[in-house]
Amino acid sequence: MSSRERKVFYAAIAVLLSCVVALASAILKGYAGANLAECVIQGAAAFATSMTVTLAVIVYLTV
Repeated sequence: MSSRERKVFYAAIAVLLSCVVALASAILKGYAGANLAECVIQGAAAFATSMTVTLAVIVYLTV
């Protein structure tokens, strides 16, 4: 596997993991009684945070 392929693979893993975290966060917010807009905002915040942390960990482990 080339270096470029490895980076794309790690980025895809980060995106998928962040999507799962965002979805779980939005669902839990909905179960708490929030409206749709609040659920979307919560999911977006969870996605951004998860993506940032995941990419930081990947960079730390691969450099």
